[in-house]
Amino acid sequence: MNQHCRDNQMALCYAGGRTATIQMMANSLERLTRKRTDLVQAWRDAGKTDEAWSPIDELDKVIDSQEKILLELEANP
Repeated sequence: MNQHCRDNQMALCYAGGRTATIQMMANSLERLTRKRTDLVQAWRDAGKTDEAWSPIDELDKVIDSQEKILLELEANP
């Protein structure tokens, strides 16, 4: 196998791994967003206390961080 073929195979492996990583992160963000929706509903049901909102704030930080990473991955092939 010549170097050109090996280079192409490596590029395909990289692209496949990158695509899988992006899809995994998108799926993870979808799950986190559903979890946030559930937490907001629980907060509403619990009387809308500041204490009950704290886990939502923490989850928002995680979601924001993951979204930034995903956007960077999508923007920089």
